Amino acid sequence: MFWREHAPPATLVAAAGLPQLARRSIKGYEDTAVRLVQDPTELRCLRQTLAAREHLPLFDTPRFVRELESAFDIMWKRYLAGQPPQAFSVAEQTG
Repeated sequence: MFWREHAPPATLVAAAGLPQLARRSIKGYEDTAVRLVQDPTELRCLRQTLAAREHLPLFDTPRFVRELESAFDIMWKRYLAGQPPQAFSVAEQTG
């Protein structure tokens, strides 16, 4: 039950580059917290990963906004051209 109701936290830790922190229960999260307190080296590594999170897509807000705007533009152009909805991917545009 916990896992289905709390899958978003697992998704977030994975997107933050820390999939090893995803757990299936509250007890699992508690055990992990205790283990990290007892292992300063592992905790330091996790902190360094989090410090670099601005390089991860989840935390790159400007990129997300650019890609969302591109998606809206593609959808609008398809609508104006009388084309039906269709799945597509948006490649990040630079420059």
